[in-house]
Amino acid sequence: MTRPYEFDQNASGGADANEFEQMPLLTKDQFGKAVVDRITKGGEKSHLTYDSDSFCLVSDDVVGFYLTGAYKDFQHAQPNRRAAVIEHSVCTWFSLYQTIPDEFADAAPNLLPRIYNRISIEYETWFKRGITNATSSPSWNQVFGEHFATRLVYDFPTSVRDIDLAQLAAWKQTPEEAYTVALNNLAVRSQQAFERVAPGVLRGTWNDDYDASRLLLPDVIRKGQVKGDPVIMVPNHGSLLLTGTNDLKGLSYFAEIGNDLINRFEPLSGIALRLIGTEWSPYLPDRRHPAHKALDLLRKNTIARFHRWQQDQLAILHETRNEHRFVATLFFMKNLKAKTSFSVCAWQSHFTDTLLPKADAILFAIQHASKEEEFLALCPWDKVVNICGDLMLPQGMYPELIRVTQFPSEKQLAELKNYDIS
Repeated sequence: MTRPYEFDQNASGGADANEFEQMPLLTKDQFGKAVVDRITKGGEKSHLTYDSDSFCLVSDDVVGFYLTGAYKDFQHAQPNRRAAVIEHSVCTWFSLYQTIPDEFADAAPNLLPRIYNRISIEYETWFKRGITNATSSPSWNQVFGEHFATRLVYDFPTSVRDIDLAQLAAWKQTPEEAYTVALNNLAVRSQQAFERVAPGVLRGTWNDDYDASRLLLPDVIRKGQVKGDPVIMVPNHGSLLLTGTNDLKGLSYFAEIGNDLINRFEPLSGIALRLIGTEWSPYLPDRRHPAHKALDLLRKNTIARFHRWQQDQLAILHETRNEHRFVATLFFMKNLKAKTSFSVCAWQSHFTDTLLPKADAILFAIQHASKEEEFLALCPWDKVVNICGDLMLPQGMYPELIRVTQFPSEKQLAELKNYDIS
């Protein structure tokens, strides 16, 4: 497909692109040390160190200032924008010393809602607190569209800070009251119209790093006047794409542009959402639709990224707790006849305590005394639940994980083989 659009490679906000000299691509450690050097030269008084294992900065006052997102932006930035990414990290560091006003009336104008992937909320719930035994007040959040969550933040000039329940209590505000104020603030900032970037595809023009948050304003979304129900994608915080369910070409360009943006900056999500009334829900057109394959691939890649991250964090958590629990990998297999792919996880006999990610199918494998592995069957998830549901314990996590502590019996395996799709 010939692209009917082109984005400014330097359109990432901040200083003019020509303000900075060309900078070579740095390794993670070089990047971390460069940030430390700039913070130190900027006047940081406390002892500052770079933790290469966790890819974060640690000082006397800050437990962990993680650089993963900033380095992702650095990798994708043009050579004359790389120094700007480092400068933004420095500004964010020093913003940690800024304080949120004690009085709600003073803080209210700077409250905004911010969109997060739901996995980041889960991280705080089960991983961060599980590792650190944190006793700090949790942040208020609201899950929507199955894969997303919104939080209240205080908007500083170069950074944002989550508003926790303790802060709301100090202000004598309920989460709902403060959230209403934040939504109204966002609405005031959302007067500009969309711009058309391809046939049937609109993009938000706010360029304030809250573009994705506009999906919380249905009235703003409907100003786009698309064909059919509105469909949005938020590839990163600074991008909101909009098309309609009845726009054949628009959905195809929508998928292509979304893929372009999600690979250019730190990704937020490649999952499309459909607006019906005031509610968002995951959207995927019919399998016969020209855009189905591309949108389905974006969705699968996003969920697979969440699972990989979840798997890595759980491995750390289990090691810290000395728990011998295996987290199975989510992978994809191709159906050559249908020319589609489907997600798979493996239920293996030699792991006595396993967490299985929710997948389209489960691959059963038994390990013999010789250590050789024999694949027994590949079965659709729902068939496995019908036959082995008594062995599968949901964990109440996102992305969904099922705990199994014993392998199916010979009788169950024999029944499963009747539904083998390999």
